[in-house]
Amino acid sequence: EAHRVSDEPIVNYHVWLRAIPFYLDERVITVSDEGRVTAFEKDDSWRDYTFTADSSFFRMLAEPGRRLAVVPRNQVEETESRLGRPVTVLARDSRNALITNRPGPTERATVELGGM
Repeated sequence: EAHRVSDEPIVNYHVWLRAIPFYLDERVITVSDEGRVTAFEKDDSWRDYTFTADSSFFRMLAEPGRRLAVVPRNQVEETESRLGRPVTVLARDSRNALITNRPGPTERATVELGGM
């Protein structure tokens, strides 16, 4: 939650991190070939949060507004290539990276100073 500026959506892109919706106590958008549905998606609005097409993910990142996304770490460059512009990596571990399509001023300064 440290990287959230307000209530911007969080997207899991081909990553299944079950703890995020429970930790945040809110729905998380999921883009997955499997279209998994959790207890948070058992009402009629679940379709607003579960997508199977990669094009949905790239459309979300291209829209105005800030998005946070968890992507496989080895897909950051491909994500930038398909989006047609850079993303900012906010955090990473050995398997995944947290990225944003619209870095805030503090995040831009960190990247410019050689962080992340």
